[in-house]
Amino acid sequence: MFFVGIDLAWSPRNNTGISISKGGEVVKLALVKSDEEIVNTVMEEISNKACWIAIDAPLTVPNANGSRPVDKLITRLFRSKHAGCYPANREILKKYGQGKLRGEEIVKLLKREGFEENPYAKPRSKTRVLFEVFPHPAIVELFSLDKILEYKARKGRTYEYRWKELDKYKKALASLADSEPPFTVPKELLKESKAIGRSLKNEEDLLDALLCNYLAYFHWYWGGKKSKVFGDLKSGHIVVPYLYQSVNNFLPTSSP
Repeated sequence: MFFVGIDLAWSPRNNTGISISKGGEVVKLALVKSDEEIVNTVMEEISNKACWIAIDAPLTVPNANGSRPVDKLITRLFRSKHAGCYPANREILKKYGQGKLRGEEIVKLLKREGFEENPYAKPRSKTRVLFEVFPHPAIVELFSLDKILEYKARKGRTYEYRWKELDKYKKALASLADSEPPFTVPKELLKESKAIGRSLKNEEDLLDALLCNYLAYFHWYWGGKKSKVFGDLKSGHIVVPYLYQSVNNFLPTSSP
């Protein structure tokens, strides 16, 4: 059984991180750019096998502007942790995606390979499904954090500060080896970072892809028990693990 995490760049000019595991063992890490490269990288590794794919990108975006209902809901739930969503709408995403919505294009290509956009798939089923995830709320839930890890480039964040936050991220990911289900992160990605510029961004993209990879595995393993679908297939959805917050008490939670 394969699991895939895709940290999808909004623009094909930028690198997309891909992590592929067989169970909890990572078998492939890659940085690619085009939609075709993304799909080819996945298919070359998994062939015709069952696979669950978690993608960090808006996959269904019917709204021309503003935010999707699920983005507003996740922001409301996780605002205190600084883990709110960016506003996803067709106007913004087309601007970055050269006139197209990348998430929708990737879904189309993967559907041709037998995948279904279905976060409600039966847990531990040998199917080919894909769904949307968002790292920030997942990180605070999985690792019981008071707020997000601030490793991304933002105004006022020095390299020294980002390196420290990135090292916290690496230690958190390393701890997944003792989680249920267990997941082993390649040791070369756990070394202390002193990268800058594009090298640092590439490192972040691969770590986020690894997290998405684990979220695919986690949802397959725990779906409905410790992993929750917010939103719906029509207006947009996001799958979030829940372990330490009370997100399971919030309604509405959509069903297919």
